[in-house]
Amino acid sequence: EFEALDAGNHIPLISIITTNVDEIIEIDKNAQYNKKLCRALIERATSVQLKIKILQRRKQEIKKRLEQNEYRESFKKFAYVVIKTRNFVANITQFQSFKLLGTIKIKEDFLQLTNLFDNCIKMLGFTVVIGDEELKDIDVCSLEEDLNEMNE
Repeated sequence: EFEALDAGNHIPLISIITTNVDEIIEIDKNAQYNKKLCRALIERATSVQLKIKILQRRKQEIKKRLEQNEYRESFKKFAYVVIKTRNFVANITQFQSFKLLGTIKIKEDFLQLTNLFDNCIKMLGFTVVIGDEELKDIDVCSLEEDLNEMNE
């Protein structure tokens, strides 16, 4: 699915990621529901925001890295995951969308997105602030709290 992203030019990929991360953060500011669930995804987005901005300023560095096929594909996949994350956050912050999707589907999508996001970060060599296991434990607690509130 992410093959549609153009990796021939690195600037559009960086712009896609930056725009969607900014939108994720903005959605969080206006979130009405499921703020705990969103927080885990927001924290991931903000943790890479600085790295992406640094890469924007270091165009030569990113250009060299993107000449390597594996890195380019990882970067494309990351852009795709950020877009999916943005869409997910937009949907779950709206009560009706959340209820329609159902808690099992939301849990599956959330876990899949966080795993994809974390894998992309590792593949790209981005630094993570909190250790993987600790972060996953926090994420699962947030997920369960929001899902329990919705089921009440």
